[in-house]
Amino acid sequence: DEWWGYIMQKVLIDDPMYKFHYEGSSALTKLKCANRYGTPSMKVGNKYPLKKNGTYAQFWDSFQTTYKGKIPKEIMQDAFLHRIAGYRMISSITPENIAREIQAGRVLMIRMSTGRNFWTDKNDKPSFEAKDLLPLRKPEVADGGHLMALNGYSGLTQKQEVSGPNSWGKRWCKLSKYGAGYYFFNLDVQKGYFTEAWVILEQAPKFLFDRDLKEGDMGADVT
Repeated sequence: DEWWGYIMQKVLIDDPMYKFHYEGSSALTKLKCANRYGTPSMKVGNKYPLKKNGTYAQFWDSFQTTYKGKIPKEIMQDAFLHRIAGYRMISSITPENIAREIQAGRVLMIRMSTGRNFWTDKNDKPSFEAKDLLPLRKPEVADGGHLMALNGYSGLTQKQEVSGPNSWGKRWCKLSKYGAGYYFFNLDVQKGYFTEAWVILEQAPKFLFDRDLKEGDMGADVT
């Protein structure tokens, strides 16, 4: 769940390099948290509602007010079951290196510079329609950054097209050729606007150890 994932990053990982941990402001912070603590599922996250509309300050105040600044135990337990095993940085962000990782079946997290044309049509009017937004265009003015997952690659064609799900939800780019909420763009067009790229390693074992083990113990956690 994206919102509780943000909360966990801010509460559990104190990265002094960044004042805020929202909207891809720190890819490393997000990956550290996903590795150490995991990220809760939407099913569990929705049991603990937060203010999801408004500014980030209002969102944070909702957590402080409703949950007294403490992450519910069920959130932490569920998140632990969805940890990633690790991550590594792609030192040289080239279309060839990105394509190679995707072809190997790995999921990447890439931080891209964004501009208004990521959420407006060609007449600069807000839009969520795939026909107005896709393929993602190079921002005329880069006014922020966004961390996005890459898990699809068209192959060695002239388009060099990659795709993935966007955390902005199914309403964004609904009914694109990859499905609701998915984006795609041309690697060669966007390559100058990549700021960080990370490979997510395999998921950690989905088992929560909730007792100390000693010689002679039996049970599923021993297995």
